Amino acid sequence: MATLTISSGVHVGTRDDSTAWTTWFAATTTTQFSTFTLSSTNAVKTGPQTISGHADLKGNPITFNIERRARDVVTDSLAAVQVEDLLNARPRTTLSGFRDAVARSGYLANFAWTERRNDGGTAESFSVWGVVQVTDASVRGLSESLQLTVWPCDLLWWAGTTSCFLTPAAYADLVAE
Repeated sequence: MATLTISSGVHVGTRDDSTAWTTWFAATTTTQFSTFTLSSTNAVKTGPQTISGHADLKGNPITFNIERRARDVVTDSLAAVQVEDLLNARPRTTLSGFRDAVARSGYLANFAWTERRNDGGTAESFSVWGVVQVTDASVRGLSESLQLTVWPCDLLWWAGTTSCFLTPAAYADLVAE
């Protein structure tokens, strides 16, 4: 993983139980935060970057471990984007495969990165929509590390509100019905 790009662009909705849920969401996407990246380029590296999990394993979390100076990204961007108080500690997956999460705060975001393929060394791009939790942001001597867990998700509800956020792909499926 040379670069992990975190971006926005969701359909914002308001829950209204008196109407069909297909009418809750705006037809256009809204950018809720500025795009930012975690990059190993032009950074002092103190160790490797690792990825646990895979974008093609639908619904399973993906953990990024970054061992370099990265804590400034928490201060500047990640703290505002990460979900807090995630209900049941993970999104719920319905029998149809739809994934939704309830959290006190945070954003639904798109996570994009590349991985090296084992069958030739070429770079392969991956992207997943989900919610993120910063599970570790440590300083050990001169080393810094950061661990992010991304939970693939289609819909995010803010607990105690009528606010909800839907990915572009889930919105397209919704209006196609």
